[in-house]
Amino acid sequence: MALTTILPSGLNSANDFSSLVPAAYSTANAAFIQANAAFTQANTDVTNISIVTCVYGGASVAPVITVAANGRIIAVSNVSISGGGGGGGASVTVGPTAPSPAANGYLWYDDTSTGELFVYSSGSWVTTSIMPATNANDPVITGPTQANEATTQTFTISNYNGSHTYIIGVTGGSVSRTNQSIYWTMPSVTTNTTHYMTTQVVIGGATSAVDTRTVLVVDLNVDDTAIVVSDFSTSYANTNYGWTV
Repeated sequence: MALTTILPSGLNSANDFSSLVPAAYSTANAAFIQANAAFTQANTDVTNISIVTCVYGGASVAPVITVAANGRIIAVSNVSISGGGGGGGASVTVGPTAPSPAANGYLWYDDTSTGELFVYSSGSWVTTSIMPATNANDPVITGPTQANEATTQTFTISNYNGSHTYIIGVTGGSVSRTNQSIYWTMPSVTTNTTHYMTTQVVIGGATSAVDTRTVLVVDLNVDDTAIVVSDFSTSYANTNYGWTV
């Protein structure tokens, strides 16, 4: 019986592929041209992106990032974070020292000993924190929120327990305690100044949460300059002007 050889479509003989080469080459070349064009366009797009080498974002600026439809970042810039003029309320200072000068609505977060957020209002920093005791052993302190300089003010530990140890600290002046009463002698100041008193309880080696009292210490502005009376003539020293001679 004679065998019939069935060749794949396009072959002239069993070992002759010459008829398929032009078509395969044409297809591959077209694919290469298309890929090269896409690469060239992408390279051009990247080249045209103008992004300055920089650290974007920070305490006072926020990054603005523009993303193209294909997911590429095509622009980056910084914008300032600031409050509106005259106390817009968006300006926040973080640290142990309140910003100065300040306007109504400015915010200050003390991230050190007090851990409180304050808002500037009517010439002074006012705490926004309402921190009741989280458990029965956390100190609950009551007392004034404003006092004249160099005066002694009394604060009370409402949930005082004589078997507990109390750690009390102040940012100015001096402090002492007798049982549930805390005596804080205010510091002398040259301008109205906010000061703080912190109280913690130690029970069996464990330390409670911190209670923070905020007091505006008022400058009395007393002029201590000596007054010397050197003219006792009738123009000054007589009964009409308050002198008896």
